[in-house]
Amino acid sequence: TTLLCVLFFAHLHATIPSLPYNVDELKLRLEAMECIVKPHYTPEVERYIKNYLGRSKRSASLIMGRAAVFFPIFEKYLEEHNLPKDLKYLAIVESALNPNAKSPAGAGGLWQFMKDTGRLYGLTINQEVDERSCPHSSTEAAMKYLAKQYERFGSWEMALAAYNCGSGTILRAQKRARTNDYWKLVRYLPRETRNFVPAFIGVAYIVNYYDLYDVEPAYPSLDMQLSEALKVYPKLTFNTIAAVTEIPVDIVHQLNPHFNKSYVPENPDGHYVILPKRVMPALKDYLDMLRPDDGNGTPLPELPEIIDTATYFARDYYFKSLYTVVKGDKLDGLAKLFGCSGYSLKVWNHLTSSHLAEGQELTVWFPKELRHFGKEVNLVKVKPPVPKPVRVSNMARVQNRSLLPVDAILIKTAQPETLDSWQATTVATQQKIAQDQQQGAGKKKVSPFKKLCRRIGLTK
Repeated sequence: TTLLCVLFFAHLHATIPSLPYNVDELKLRLEAMECIVKPHYTPEVERYIKNYLGRSKRSASLIMGRAAVFFPIFEKYLEEHNLPKDLKYLAIVESALNPNAKSPAGAGGLWQFMKDTGRLYGLTINQEVDERSCPHSSTEAAMKYLAKQYERFGSWEMALAAYNCGSGTILRAQKRARTNDYWKLVRYLPRETRNFVPAFIGVAYIVNYYDLYDVEPAYPSLDMQLSEALKVYPKLTFNTIAAVTEIPVDIVHQLNPHFNKSYVPENPDGHYVILPKRVMPALKDYLDMLRPDDGNGTPLPELPEIIDTATYFARDYYFKSLYTVVKGDKLDGLAKLFGCSGYSLKVWNHLTSSHLAEGQELTVWFPKELRHFGKEVNLVKVKPPVPKPVRVSNMARVQNRSLLPVDAILIKTAQPETLDSWQATTVATQQKIAQDQQQGAGKKKVSPFKKLCRRIGLTK
């Protein structure tokens, strides 16, 4: 059952106020939009778009804000399963990106699995845990289910419809309609499923063009956007996790909606615990102390006091870096370089496509420190104190202090407006420098570092 479709199409025939945009332009833009589903402009698609740009504009703002948290996770699993990125829109249709969403029929979570189907695809569902609400476990299950439906039907329209009503219903509709064309057999499908693909098209349009309609995403904190998942096997309370990592308990709850109680139950197969990337090393340290390699238990350090939400400001734990795009850079490649997702780079830079222009400046956020637990120095500084870069074994380092686990050099810029930012040059730039050196053989030699500084505007 599709929660969002039910809520929207219950009001399908309600009067929708006129909106300040040109319908002809909307139609042309939609039909030219790249999408795994051919964007047919139908009355249902139009009503869906108008609803989210009209009376539900606030909902669109919330959904686009949640996308900054969940789309990076979805894209990770889509890439692992070799599936198109557009499939992430399905979770908006299903749950409006609310991991706690429940339908009247009993479907739950981001991808709205029924309990039996969820268990069939490996999800744990009991009184303590409901992995339908886990962004990682449920997404992996959804990818397997979608891949199976696409392999069976050969088109994404049919695969999406089967996701909603089941493959048996689709097979019966094909038999009655004597066609495999979704748009020709749609009238033989249940009412809700008839609206499912139009809803998907409408969502795709909103995600791609929301900025044209003054939809302001309600983005959550960087601690919510830059998260990491770790499988945990012993029982751990949320209070312990919060104390070890020095984040508020509320953040642990928000990032881990799949736990019905305020603890992670013991499980030999483990459960995903999701935390901000910057504090995950602390949890790993604590778990290592619980199971020492030498077999000799050591007394655990005293846990710090839990941070009060009122004194917690996530942005204080991050710094902004400016990166200048060079020829050959790709968005996804830069995302891997910086340890974030391509979608995060889009969010931080208000990008509506993956296209990058040479010389374009990109904002990138990094944690100021990586938190550890039970060590003499429990913070690993990420931002270096001095500007002189040194190449050390494929790590960007400054005076032997680890900065980023990427193959890049970071240089503090000299311009007054960017004194607090750091500018990275990729391998493409370094290769260009080497090429320039070869072409300039016999001329006055200039050090690679000086050439690099010239290329990014630090010196003449």
